[in-house]
Parts: sequence; C-alpha cells; structure tokens
Amino acid sequence: MRNSDDSSEKPGEFGDVNEYSVPGSDSDSDSDARTYTVREILLPGTRRPTWAATDERGQDFSLDRALSDFSDIVSDYSITFDVKIRRLLVMTTAHLRLRGGVLLQIHGGECEVVAAHAAAQETEDPLLLKQGLRLPLSDLCCGRTIREAGPYAVESVREQYPEAEYRYYDAYIGCPIYVNEQLYGTLSFISGERRLESFTDSEKLFVKMTARYVGNEIGRQQTRDALTYRIEFEKLLNIISTNFINLPVEEVDHGIQEALAKIAQFADVDLSYIFVFKDDCRRMDISHCWFTDDFTPQFRVKDIPVEKYQWAMEQILRREVVYIPDFDELPEQASTVQRFCRAQGIQSAIMVPMVYSGATIGLVGFASCRTRKHFDRHVCQLLEMVGCMLASAVEYKRAQERLRCLEAQVRHAQKLESLGILAGGIAHDFNNMLMGILGNAGIALNQLPYKSPARLSLRRIEKISQHAADLTNQLLAYSGKGKFFVEVLNLSAVVDDMVDLLDTAISKKHTVRYNFANDLPAIEGDAAQISQVIMNLITNASEAIGDRKGVITVSTGLVAVNKEYLLDTYLSGDTPEGVYTYLRVADSGCGMDDETLSKIFDPFFTTKFTGRGLGLAAVLGIVRAHNGTLKVHSIPDEGTVITVLFPCSERQELVARQRSTPKVVPLRSGGTVLVVDDEEAVRSVVAQTLKTAGFAVLCAEDGATALQLYLEHAATLDAVILDMSMPDMDGGEVFRRMQQLPGAAKVLLTSGYSEQEFEGSFAGERFGGFLQKPYLPQTLLSKLGEILEDEEVHAAVEA
Repeated sequence: MRNSDDSSEKPGEFGDVNEYSVPGSDSDSDSDARTYTVREILLPGTRRPTWAATDERGQDFSLDRALSDFSDIVSDYSITFDVKIRRLLVMTTAHLRLRGGVLLQIHGGECEVVAAHAAAQETEDPLLLKQGLRLPLSDLCCGRTIREAGPYAVESVREQYPEAEYRYYDAYIGCPIYVNEQLYGTLSFISGERRLESFTDSEKLFVKMTARYVGNEIGRQQTRDALTYRIEFEKLLNIISTNFINLPVEEVDHGIQEALAKIAQFADVDLSYIFVFKDDCRRMDISHCWFTDDFTPQFRVKDIPVEKYQWAMEQILRREVVYIPDFDELPEQASTVQRFCRAQGIQSAIMVPMVYSGATIGLVGFASCRTRKHFDRHVCQLLEMVGCMLASAVEYKRAQERLRCLEAQVRHAQKLESLGILAGGIAHDFNNMLMGILGNAGIALNQLPYKSPARLSLRRIEKISQHAADLTNQLLAYSGKGKFFVEVLNLSAVVDDMVDLLDTAISKKHTVRYNFANDLPAIEGDAAQISQVIMNLITNASEAIGDRKGVITVSTGLVAVNKEYLLDTYLSGDTPEGVYTYLRVADSGCGMDDETLSKIFDPFFTTKFTGRGLGLAAVLGIVRAHNGTLKVHSIPDEGTVITVLFPCSERQELVARQRSTPKVVPLRSGGTVLVVDDEEAVRSVVAQTLKTAGFAVLCAEDGATALQLYLEHAATLDAVILDMSMPDMDGGEVFRRMQQLPGAAKVLLTSGYSEQEFEGSFAGERFGGFLQKPYLPQTLLSKLGEILEDEEVHAAVEA
C-alpha cells in the first residue's frame, strides 16, 4: 500500500523517484512484521517504472515470513499485473538478502528484460534497470537454470566460472518459468557480492514457488490480454464490415484500403496487401497495398506468376495460413520467398487465404519490418476472419464491375443491333433504287445504237451504281446480313494467300511480320469476307502508324477462352467458352484512348478525316455473321492489338464447295413470267427487260394479287420472279402458298438482302434460284434461263 505520510517525490540521476512502504505482513501481533522502503523509479525516455528497495533488517531467511509477505502481495487485487510482479521481485530480493531481481523472457537465442529490481539507486548492475533490453542467452547461469528445469543457485559465480568475466554480480539463484507448459523465461536474483553461506532448500523452494506463481500469472494475463485483444479486434472488424455494407460500389476500393490500414495499425505491422488471383490461379495482381511512412515497398504489382512463389501459394490454395516468424528458418524450397522478403527488409510475415463461396480468390498479407512479429493462434484466427471479410468485399466489387461491364455490353449490343437493323433497312431500300437505275441504264444501252455518244454516259451510270451497290454490301456486312459463300477454311492459308496484296496496300515505311500457326483447326466461313476483315485491319493498322516507321504483326493461332476473357470482348453475349482459332493484328501506331475505343466500330467514325466509310463496322458485322467475337487492346502512343476469334469447325477436312458460274442466257421469245414486287420501279425494269427478251409478263404489287394471278394463269405460267420483302404478305408466305396451288412454274426469289438471310425460312423446301438486288438485265435473263434449263436459248446466245 502507498504510505502518503512517508511519500515524497524527488528527482534522481535515474529519473523521477517516488518512495513508499510495502508491509511484509498485515498482522499486528507479528513481532517480525517488516516494511520495505521502495523507490519507484521512472527512467527518462520510458513509460514504465522500475523498482529499487532496501531491506530494514539482516535476519536469516524465514520461509514463514516470506510466504506471509508473498500471500499479502498476490492477494492484493487492487494492483495491476505489472505492479504485482515488481513487488514480488522487491519482496523476494529482500528476503534472500540479495541486491536485485530480474524477470527474463526467452526469444530464441536471446532473452528480454521484462521486469527488473535493484536494491539501491546506484546498483552494481546497471543492466537491470533497462527494461526491454535484449541480451544473449548465456550458457552459464541463465542457460544452466533452463537446463536444470528447476532452482539453480551459485554462491560465487566468479569462482565457479573463472573463465567468464562477471563484473556486476557474483551470488545467483534462479528458476525457469513455464507458461501453459511452455518455457517462458527465468526468474533470477543476484548480488554483487559473494554469498558466504549456501542457498538453503527453503530459499530454493521459495524461489521455485514464486517462479511458478509468476508463470501462472503471466499465463492468466496473456489469456486476458488475448481475450481483450480479440474483443477489440472483433469490434474493429464488425465496424469495418458494417461500413462495407453501406458503401456504394465506387467507394469499395477506398473502403478496402482503409480497412487494410486500420487492421495493419491495430496489429502493429508495417505492410499490408491483397493479392488477387486471375487466369485460373496462374497469375496474380496486387489490388491494394498499405505501408507505413518509413517503409516503401519495391516490387512488381501486376501479372505476378503464382509459380514463382510456389511454396507459399500451394499452402494458400489449400486454404492454409502461411506464418513466417523468421525467414532464416524457411525450408530450401521457399528460397524465392526468402530472397524477396529480405530484399524488402521484411522480418516476419503472415498470409491468409481469401476464400469466397468455397474458392480461393486471393490472399491478404501482413508483414513487419522493424521487428520479428509474433502472431499467436488467436491472432491467426482473427486474421483468417479478415481474409474472409476482405474476400467478400473484393468479390462484391468484382461482381459489380462485371455487372457494369455486362450492362455496358448489353447497351453496346443494343446499339449495334439498332444500327444493324437501320443499316440493313437502308441497304435493302437503296438496293431497290439501284435496281431501277441499273435496270433502266441496261435497257437503254440495249436500245441505243452501238456508236451512240449517250452509251458512254450510260456506262458511267452503271459503274457508279455498281460502286453504290458495293457500299450497300458493306452495310449488309455490318448488319450481319451480307452475302456469304460458306466453306471449310484454314485461316493461316487465307492470310498467306493475301500476303502479296497486303504488302502493296500499306506504306513502304511499314514492315509486316507474319506468324502463322501450323496445323490449325479449320473454320467455316466465306473466304472473301474474311479477306475483307484482314484487309481492313491491316489498312487501319497502317494508318495508325502514319508517316513514321513502324511494324505490323499478323498472327494466327489457337486459344482457349473462358467467361472472364469473353467479358472483355465485343459480341460476347452468346459466345460460348471453348477453343477458338484467332487472327491477331498488332501495330506500333498511335494507339487509342477509352473514348476512341468505344466508337471504333460505329459506321463512318474515324480519327483521320470525315467520311472514311464502314471499314471496322463491316469487320464487326462479318465477325458477327461468322459467330465469332473480337477483342481490342490499345494503349495511347504504344499501339493497338485486335484479336478476331472464329469458332473451330466440326468438319476438319478442307473441302471447299465450288462456286457456280451463272449461265449466260440471251433474250428469248415465248413463255409467261409473273413479276411480284412492291416497288413500282423494280417491276417496271424487270417487266421491260423480260418483254424485250420475248416473254409475256404479268405484274403484281403485293402477295394477294400474285396468288390470284398465279391461280388464273397456272397452266401457262413458266416462272415467277418473287420479291422476299413485301408488306402484309412477304415473299416466303407467298412462295409456300404457291406450292399448294396447281402449276409447275419455277420460282426465282429476289431481295435486297443476301440469300443466307432467308435460308432458314425454306428448310426442306426447294425453289428455283435466288438473285440479290441490284442486278443487271443480263444477269436476270441468265439466271432465269438457268432455272428454266432452256438449252436452245443458251445455244442462241453463244451464236
């Protein structure tokens, strides 16, 4: 108890000193009751006091008195654990008539001064006053005490160990301390002078009893500290997890960063970080990192190979905690981890798996650089909770990002679909108009004398109209409704066939490098359309490089793609996972920013000058029509890489269908043809062309009229030229109804769209042929002669 009457505060050379008395017994009848004059010394620059005491008598040791004083101290629950330990040191030192006592904690090959007491301010051993000091674990007194596993006493250290230099103490008695059956340290008492008599069994027993009590108290204190630490830690985690629930997705990153900082500061470490796995746990990125002001990590943060740190990562993937208290003790297979952490100045570290829905998605790590940090079992369990909590936050953020990406893709797909419908509609209507222009020009050419000067103008009209038709074909390609001739192809062979053409299409300052994969699986597609894709990509790459020297690399190969990869591609809505054949065009050009990337497939968008056309827009339509997808990666001032993926064909034999050459059919006389088209200009041109060829012509502007005329003239009708796109009743319905009526007329289908657009509508049904608008009069007559199989007319043409 503190004696206020005798208390005083005075500074000394060791710092501020508070003197007070500690009774040895509370019994008034005890004639041997003693009082210790105790000085509580607060050392300069420290926050914890040390102790000094003097014994008021020099009587022999009495176990009864010592036990009585011991009981008084341990039963005083008003004092803290640290104060109680120091009072025990004071009391035991006084009863043993020694000059000081010290509590040492063992750390590997070192021992740390936890509590110390000296019997006078001018102690013979100044080391006893330095709490927190780490000393080598001597192989003599302290080491011998641990080996003896019980009380160990030496009356004269200098005589028993003459080879050692002991400048500060001679008499010694100590006992090892065990906490929860684990060696904790030693409780040692010393004197600077030789002890004349031997330490008695009672003294050794008392020291042993005191050491056992101190060990039990340390164990209870550690349990209390661990429980308090756990409660405070759980409170912190509860606050952090509650904050995550209320965070909008754009603030989750900041929330994770703050959580890492708070947890690291609470755990008293210098570095905390999160690794997120990707590519099926083959690589990883550091998504978040926090460190103290006096520590700057120097390491790679993106695309880190997991196998580089295989020893640690195998444990993480097994959902085990990786705890490294000392990097010097790591096994040989962990040499990479050891070298990395030593290079960063890390002393100890712990890594816990981040598990979400039964899968390990990454890890969260904590590292100490100032000291070797000890993480006990309870702390490891708490950090595992941290891993699960941060895994939920990281996965929530990733899920929201995927959702936003999907929403953006849906919007983009809707935009492309709308543009495609618009482009297809424009192309269809424009083809009808071009049909009127080309048809009338062709009829006029047939009616003019060969030497007429007007023929040149009509030829120019035909040429310009055909260029316009090429433009509508690009619009149809963009809308995915272009004309295709599907065959089994080898992508490398298609590119190889174009090498000479590609070399002439780009600037001489640009070098094209080709990397073709061998034995590629075949794809199914239209070689002409795929060639257009290649040409457009090469042209764009060359224009991106501009007048500078640069390199364009064209590669083919095979790649397995998963959902994560497909999320970052165009046209990924219905694209399945699997193995694809790819065409990749990379350039060293100017690159593109995100805003430009979002528009590159828009029709007529360009970064060069206005009105370039449909280059990349047509590429997108062709890829869509081939059930493929494409991915664009671009960095401003570094270049662009466009990868086009085509699904592999189930038919691997390269058997190409032969393109049929239309028969050339001349004008003929006789026969009746029904022309069905809702466009008056088209009906007029077709009718005039047929009449010139000697056919009788019936015209219908809609499906109902066509069916009525077909029924009335079924006996004499030779052919029907039927437009597929009409209001009220389209060509497909008209065709099926005609099949149910009597008559043997051949049906020639026509449309501003391609034939592939209608193939699914006539599954199992046969029609005479198909002709895509716009077409020349001669082409119409040739196709009509082909389906009528009129050999006589064919011979007349050749004549």
